[in-house]
Amino acid sequence: MLINKLEEKVEERTIELEKTNIILKDKERSIRLLLNSTAEAIYGIDINGNCTFCNASCLRILGYENEEKLIGKNMYLLLRAKNLDGTISNADECKIFNEFNKGESIHVDDEVFWKSNGTSFPVEYYSYPQYSDGKIIGAVITFMDITKRKKSEDDIIYLSYHDQLTGLYNRRYFDEELNRINNESSIPLSIAMADMNGLKLVNDSFGHAVGDKLIKKVAEIMKKGCRDKDVAIRLGGDEFVILMPNTEMHEAENIINGINDMALKEKVESVDISISFGYATRKSTKESIDEILKIAEDSMYKKKLFESPSMRSKTINTIISTLHEKNKTEQEHSYRVSELCKQLGEAIGMSKVDIEELKTAGLLHDIGKIAIGECILNKKGKLTDEEWEQVKKHSEVGYRILSTVNHMSEMAEYVLYHHERWDGGGYPKGIMKEAIPLQSRIIAIADSYDAMISERAYRKPLSEEATIDELRSNAGTQFDPELVNVFIEKVLGKSFK
Repeated sequence: MLINKLEEKVEERTIELEKTNIILKDKERSIRLLLNSTAEAIYGIDINGNCTFCNASCLRILGYENEEKLIGKNMYLLLRAKNLDGTISNADECKIFNEFNKGESIHVDDEVFWKSNGTSFPVEYYSYPQYSDGKIIGAVITFMDITKRKKSEDDIIYLSYHDQLTGLYNRRYFDEELNRINNESSIPLSIAMADMNGLKLVNDSFGHAVGDKLIKKVAEIMKKGCRDKDVAIRLGGDEFVILMPNTEMHEAENIINGINDMALKEKVESVDISISFGYATRKSTKESIDEILKIAEDSMYKKKLFESPSMRSKTINTIISTLHEKNKTEQEHSYRVSELCKQLGEAIGMSKVDIEELKTAGLLHDIGKIAIGECILNKKGKLTDEEWEQVKKHSEVGYRILSTVNHMSEMAEYVLYHHERWDGGGYPKGIMKEAIPLQSRIIAIADSYDAMISERAYRKPLSEEATIDELRSNAGTQFDPELVNVFIEKVLGKSFK
């Protein structure tokens, strides 16, 4: 009887233990499933730093096939034995080991872990000490690969200190760098201020895409021309600065001359590159950096007074050549209009100086068409309303181009108004009669006459008789009636009536 009861008790206890084991295994599976379902990598270590468990994310991130590759292995030797630069890491400096032995948790995001294939990655990890019966038995570490986050952070930092278009340092960096080099160790400190010549003219004529290419080319030249210790910065727009620590005046001059020599050899879509430089050298910390910047800037503006007009004149010649290459008809038309303007100017008794100016204005009257696409300029059919609006802007574009050159400011006005009408129905301003400059009224007649009598892509030429009839019928509405009279009778040798 006693034996039977003992056997029954053993059987009951065995059944209970089996049930308990089943429950424990289910819990273990649940915990394992939970651990393996987390995106964060997790592993545990004992007091010697050897791995006691790891989840699927840990294996995946570190590149191991199964947990047998990690269990029992020293995780410090696997993950942290080397620094990022490849030097051996001292085990005594292991933050995880040092902190959990003190019963402290730790958060780190400035280290790297090493993978099974020998590559490293930036890591963020948390370490928490594990206790059993009040004693530390190890630690649990969770970690993430933060390569993408670090790259985003690096990109943000880069963009905050660099110019997006050129890749040069920007004004924010400039302000901070001035403070950093404001010390004895940078003396002598040479600073060069630079300004591109003719950028606005290029933007107005060829478009901002070409202007951006020009800016990028200047930045590229500056990078090539500077030494490793020099700092080239784009302050904004067409303004640049070069900081040259431990550089005497004559050394700075050589660097700038080298940059200018390179610039002279470069073009961007037929446009020459011209940069005006001014520079100054700080020889003592007793001189303020602001004073040196002011001297360099003043010097640059003095150079620009001489260099910029020459550059603008060159650019205008380039614009004319480019326009004529786009449309050969425009070239012939411009020369004929110029000659007709001269003849009408002579017929009304203008001075030689005014006639020369009028001839040039006649030659340049359509320079603003550089901003109009070839598909519109050479279109054979009728222009759409949108295309016509683009064409109508050419007188304003021409004005902006010519007004950048001091001695062409008056001619710019004549070009602006050469599509105004006597009755006020023209463009761009809608002014009328004598409010329209005389030279603009002359160009309007010469331009219209040549346009009507010449063959165009969209129509055949009118006969001279039909063209003169058009001038007569539009005298007093489109054209100055007195000038039309003189043009027909003295320039064309025909009767106005």
